[in-house]
Amino acid sequence: MEGMGKEIRTVKMIFNKDGHGSLSTRISIPKSWSDKLGFSQENREAEIMFDEEKECIIIKKIKQD
Repeated sequence: MEGMGKEIRTVKMIFNKDGHGSLSTRISIPKSWSDKLGFSQENREAEIMFDEEKECIIIKKIKQD
């Protein structure tokens, strides 16, 4: 869904179990989004924020000097 500078996608959370039985999670974002935010293999640091009240997660690119 696109409009007014926003694009919404429905994705599935991936659950991974390590050799000790601990679970971790991942959500992939489209490569085009990471490109638009300026991420690369060398420049990949992000800040994530969890807003429990709004039930949302926000991802921001950390600007490199």
